[in-house]
Amino acid sequence: MVLKRMLSLLFRLKERLSHPRLFYLLDAYCEHDSFDSATLGHVAQKKLESVMHDAINHVPFYRVLADSGVIDRRNPHIEQFPIIEKKDIRGHEADFVSDLFSVTTLESTRTSGSTGEPFAFYRGRHEWDDSYACLWRGLFRLGLHMGDKRVFVKGVDERPDVSALTKVKRWFYNVINRCVLIDAHFLSVTEKNVVAAIKRIKRFHPVYLHGYASSIDLLAATAEHKGIKLSDVGGKTVVTESEKLHEFQRQRIGRVFGCSVAENYGCVEFGMIAQPDAKGNLCINEDHVYVEVDPDGSAIYTNLD
Repeated sequence: MVLKRMLSLLFRLKERLSHPRLFYLLDAYCEHDSFDSATLGHVAQKKLESVMHDAINHVPFYRVLADSGVIDRRNPHIEQFPIIEKKDIRGHEADFVSDLFSVTTLESTRTSGSTGEPFAFYRGRHEWDDSYACLWRGLFRLGLHMGDKRVFVKGVDERPDVSALTKVKRWFYNVINRCVLIDAHFLSVTEKNVVAAIKRIKRFHPVYLHGYASSIDLLAATAEHKGIKLSDVGGKTVVTESEKLHEFQRQRIGRVFGCSVAENYGCVEFGMIAQPDAKGNLCINEDHVYVEVDPDGSAIYTNLD
């Protein structure tokens, strides 16, 4: 019990050092859960106005549109801003970097390509903090806590020929984050890899699993086919992300792991777009992302942070 508390405190210290604004933001986002729709809408509108003014005053792409009159500089409205797709940014990344930042101070970020072609873009080193705060707010709603033991199923490099230094770094990451990393891409190679991952989960006894929906479903399907019991792992819940969680997957994962299944919806570019509320309904994080729907039913996202 003492060791558990020490490891939980170590994790919280790591979070405070890695994300200096996290706990301040987390308090604010958790407070938003008590707001009525009008008050929450006011918070979102203020953020949206700030984002629009920053864009037309400091981002080359939007400044040109404001100078040409396409966007009203004094009274901008979101409808005046063109819908931007990945193809519009590729090869023109510098046009979308605010002059308040030097490119040398930004991080070059890439998506995994799980929903198509990988995409590269710049973001500030602490730009993820707002989305990370939203993530933790959603986990708190599920009764989870910082420092809980967890299994992460995502894209990591588990090739047997990785360097000794990489293995040491991964071991240290697992210890300080109180987690076990399982490579989603590694799972799909052979059934033997899936069974090995299942055995790691059983040995670790996590409080919850978190990761790609299809990969966690593959773990569940294989365990069920092999007659491997996972309901005794002791987990509170399974949290999926990065892909749409289909109902047949939700049912199988819940059945095999013997716990509730919560769906997060988001992406690397925007972070946490939607998460379950206390009743399990998937709700848009309206204080973090502005969402519109175009005539053909496609979602249009604007990150408010």
